[in-house]
Amino acid sequence: RMILQQGSSLYVKLHNGGNYLNTVILNENYACYTNSDECKVDTVRVVKVGDYYYEYVRPACVEHAFFSDAKKITKDSTFNTPNTCANPRLPYAMEACCDEGATGTNINAVRNYVYDGERMTFNDAQIRCGNIENKTLCDFRQVQSPEFKTGYHWTTANCAIKVKITEEGEVAIVYDISNRRGAQEAHVSEESLNYFKVYWDDDTYPQTANNCSNAPECVGLSGGGCQCSTMVVNSAVFQTMPNTAEEILSELVIGAMDPEAFDIGIYTIYQSTENFTAYAINDAIDTSTIFKVTDAMSRSFFLKNVKSVVQIGSNNSFRNAPHFMSMIEDSWPYGIGETTLRDAEYETEAVLDHYFYHPNVAPFLCTRFIQRFGQSNPSPRYVEACATAFRNGFYITQSQGYGAGEYGDLSATIASIVMDREARTPVLDTDPSAGSIREPILKVTSLMRALGYTQNERVPTVRFNDMSTKIGQMAHSFETVFSFFLPEQIPNSGPLTAASLTSPESIKLEMPLIIGMLNGFFSLVKYGLSDCRIGFGVYPGSGSCAEDGSYERSLGSLTFGPSTISVRVSASKDDAEESSSGSVDLTSSDLELVTDGSRGSQTVGMRFNNMVIPKGATIIGAYIEFEVDEVKSENTSLSFYGQSDDNPSAFSSQSKNITNRPLTDASVPWNDVPIWGATNQHHNTPDLSPIVQELVDRSGWISGNSMVIIVNGTGKRTVESWDGESGAAPLLSVTFTSDTKSTPIGRNSLEIIDNLSTLLTSGRLSEFNKELIKEEFESKQGDTQGALRLATQLILSTSEFQTTNSVVNPTGVARQDGNDQTLKGDGYKALVYLYFDGGCDSYNMLAPHTCPDRINAEGQTINAYANYLAIRGQVALTNQTSLEVDASNSLQSCTSYGLHPNLPFLQRLYNESSILFVANAGLLVAPVDKTNYRELTPTQLFAHNAMNRDTKRVDLYNMYGGTGVVGRINDMLTKRGYVTGAYSISGNDVTLAGQPGKSPAASILSSSGVAPFNEDPSITDMNSKVIAVNGEMSADSSFYGETWSDALALSISQHTTLYNALQSPDANTHVVFPTTSLGNQLEVVAKLIKIRNERGTERDLFYVRTGGFDTHSYVIPALAARFDEVNAALEAFVDELKFQGVWLNTTIVQFSEFARTLNPNGNDGTDHAWGGQHFIAGGSVLGGKILGTYPEDFSESTMIGLSRGRMIPTTPWDAILNGVAEWCGVTDQGDLGTVLPMKGNFPSESIYNMSEIYA
Repeated sequence: RMILQQGSSLYVKLHNGGNYLNTVILNENYACYTNSDECKVDTVRVVKVGDYYYEYVRPACVEHAFFSDAKKITKDSTFNTPNTCANPRLPYAMEACCDEGATGTNINAVRNYVYDGERMTFNDAQIRCGNIENKTLCDFRQVQSPEFKTGYHWTTANCAIKVKITEEGEVAIVYDISNRRGAQEAHVSEESLNYFKVYWDDDTYPQTANNCSNAPECVGLSGGGCQCSTMVVNSAVFQTMPNTAEEILSELVIGAMDPEAFDIGIYTIYQSTENFTAYAINDAIDTSTIFKVTDAMSRSFFLKNVKSVVQIGSNNSFRNAPHFMSMIEDSWPYGIGETTLRDAEYETEAVLDHYFYHPNVAPFLCTRFIQRFGQSNPSPRYVEACATAFRNGFYITQSQGYGAGEYGDLSATIASIVMDREARTPVLDTDPSAGSIREPILKVTSLMRALGYTQNERVPTVRFNDMSTKIGQMAHSFETVFSFFLPEQIPNSGPLTAASLTSPESIKLEMPLIIGMLNGFFSLVKYGLSDCRIGFGVYPGSGSCAEDGSYERSLGSLTFGPSTISVRVSASKDDAEESSSGSVDLTSSDLELVTDGSRGSQTVGMRFNNMVIPKGATIIGAYIEFEVDEVKSENTSLSFYGQSDDNPSAFSSQSKNITNRPLTDASVPWNDVPIWGATNQHHNTPDLSPIVQELVDRSGWISGNSMVIIVNGTGKRTVESWDGESGAAPLLSVTFTSDTKSTPIGRNSLEIIDNLSTLLTSGRLSEFNKELIKEEFESKQGDTQGALRLATQLILSTSEFQTTNSVVNPTGVARQDGNDQTLKGDGYKALVYLYFDGGCDSYNMLAPHTCPDRINAEGQTINAYANYLAIRGQVALTNQTSLEVDASNSLQSCTSYGLHPNLPFLQRLYNESSILFVANAGLLVAPVDKTNYRELTPTQLFAHNAMNRDTKRVDLYNMYGGTGVVGRINDMLTKRGYVTGAYSISGNDVTLAGQPGKSPAASILSSSGVAPFNEDPSITDMNSKVIAVNGEMSADSSFYGETWSDALALSISQHTTLYNALQSPDANTHVVFPTTSLGNQLEVVAKLIKIRNERGTERDLFYVRTGGFDTHSYVIPALAARFDEVNAALEAFVDELKFQGVWLNTTIVQFSEFARTLNPNGNDGTDHAWGGQHFIAGGSVLGGKILGTYPEDFSESTMIGLSRGRMIPTTPWDAILNGVAEWCGVTDQGDLGTVLPMKGNFPSESIYNMSEIYA
């Protein structure tokens, strides 16, 4: 730290009159204090001001990776401490001063610093040493400095910066340090694998094929590639003034400080225009010139008029790469380097800025914003208008402006979306391709808003439960970083598929989610927000699930029309009799109203709990329903009161506990009570509205409180009590309304349905559906509340509610849910497609174990296991821990390979010859090597989304758009007359998608199986009515409506079949499965296989997945956890199939989008690669061997070796799937060409037929 003197202008600024601030921004230059240490230093780090310390945080700066005249720096001892190199022009090390003329290897040095920890340039270090008599900067052996002093010191030893070049043109920096005594930092050593991309001029670079460009200081590397010396050449880009800001921005890439930060008079304005200003030294346009330029997004930059090029020989060069983080690393305990959290944050900010201001950001975001606002397929013009508003930060429509004029202004962006003609014109309401399927959570919230959801006031927040499982979406609960939907999602069948139109929300049209949504909707309508019948809510702690308008088990309810709440006495202490003497009976088996023999004329109390009525609601009607316990005919007159209390307590045995309670002013007489001529009859009191109204108008009333009704009078009527028959205890029914929340009920059935249509579908409910719903409404015969609930449920199931398009033209024809088929009769088979999501590090699933030395084509001795250990480093799967499997019967370079130690069951299967591995397999369109793989592989290699999708499709030429490879197997099996079933137990996935109409669509199940649907319907044949309002539509109807209705009908049909079958005791498994994600999925598969006869299928195709394989960090523990789950789940699954006797009839084929780099990264993880190992398992598999070719040389010297051990596959997916498809029953070559449209690009000998995979 440096101590500032009080006269210093910097001291004055920081001292601030003694009012020290935590952060001080220096907005101007401050002259150093004359004759003080401030004028001697290059930079400060920590300064002391009075008794306080300030740390200097410099602005963001980058360095060039390559520079001239590099010098060695090291710590205070050069013997065993790291040696590295530094740019002599930067203040990155301290001085070390030796005696002039000192020679030998044991030179000691002393310090001459201004403050402890001072850093300076190389030149200033020389000056500091020169200021000590007979001292000079040197290449020292030891600095006389306390051990705790850390940091690097300049030496006079030179460094040469070299570069290693891969066969793909990526480079790694190598420091060649003169007179290096200690260790060298690994990231700049000859062993470095820290390759990065550079931009080669003319796209040419030294490589093995051109003899390293014949450059004089280049040598070939044994693993492929070249190592070359470098020379940095800096030159002026502009010799004369450029004409435009765009020209400057396109040519200059090196930043500069604000010229005003330099000493006064160094820079002057050379020329200034509207969009840029040139600052020059001595009025010359040269390498020192700085341009201040403003871009189209109103950002200002200072750019230096320099082009920095790294020259290699005379033929190759590339742009000098910038970096934020210093190459001078911290090296505990040897020294503190120049890497700082500050620069990491600056680099992160720069990356985010780069993304944010990228020209693709505006259209990218606008497309997704517009999709969320209800247009799944916006026109290019619409997207462009939005993107323009985003970039300009301003949008004008009808003379009204939005936005502050800054790039990325969201007010302008959203205004451009909602005010655009494409969002507002009614013309598009008749376009069947316009609109969207609504987001699941928006359907729920729109229903609650439209029908005035009222929350129980005792529960402060709306509480949903497990919405992600039930509907596939919940706020703040993204399943992945890609949000809930895929913007490019196209449904698996229907008009959107035929038109290749996207529908992001259609990814949620899975059977479990459709059933879960309707269950939740129906529950919300009938029971309020609760857990009843798999509702959206949670169990509130009490209450039953009864569709009687009571909502007694809910946390809140919808308020359409006048609401009716019915609450029954629910506990022994909630009804009581008090005799004329004051004694209270809490357990009477009946209630005597009011004379009871020796007890005299009684007073009876009844308490009704959880009365969910808003404070101040208008009470339309109220009554108590009694059930007759004894026949009585004597003259009886009764009077009813309420207890004048906000929330009365239960009754107690205390004397006069009922009559001592305060009564309401309002009372209701029941004179001349009719004769009660039979037991079990129901009788209702007169209207008790005045009493209830007085109670809910009380200042302390809260919705959900209790009410007490007290009865006295003359005569006798005997009714059921809670202790006598709890289900027949007195029932208080209250009908009320709230002007601000209730839905207008209407004067007749059609008007009511019209009102509901307006609220729920913006009036888009078709006339056909109105008539159907009207018929069901009127069937309720005067039960208006029940009819309202039924009509609401039916409307919620229609495509008019579920989508945003108006064009729904029903034909009146019921939807077909599939045709019965006759079994082909050649036995049953099941294919399980197991996907390891995230890119499995399969080089640690199956690794070399015992490998003889071999002579390669170049005559070199190589060993696959040694090569594997060398490149895998600390993440290698060694033969001390792996589970050995014999490969002597396989055409591999090793006699045995090792399985991951957490996969013992796979070793067991291998030894049983029930599993085989396919080595170095991956997605290919044709055989390729490093010379042509980029041109011949039309996908985004190494990208999750693209490789995931294309691995499951195996159709890079898009011959059968929107289909998956297993879906096409299903198509061909159906074509050949097989009765098939396709089931995804892990979401709506393209793997099982076939061509529209070619085969039965896949059923999507959850890993917990199949939940019941509409368990307590409002009418007996309600499911058929739900399908009826989703009947066939004409071709000009909404594409989205058709997609919803078709998915709904199919889901209900599939659900009925599967639910009934899975509920059978015959579906129970013998083996106990692990309760993991994969275990649960495979248990469902095992159950479905067990009930294959009930389902009537002879070919079943299953999709299951397990995630967590994207191991960018800590791959060893991550893989151990993943493989533990896989091992246990597969063991249970196979054991169950063996018990069922169908293991011989089952194949498990495993895939992952890509393998991972053999060379680990700095976080002990591995990154995206390509070819890897996969397996096929089954009772009929010809196992115990390894197909394909497991690499033995992982370096870039081979034609399939890319940087960091990324291997180009030598076996295509087609090779695996061809034999599997044949085993399933697809044997015709033309059909196989449909399943695998790329397999014709490969030699026939590289495609496995069934006999090579199966016994």
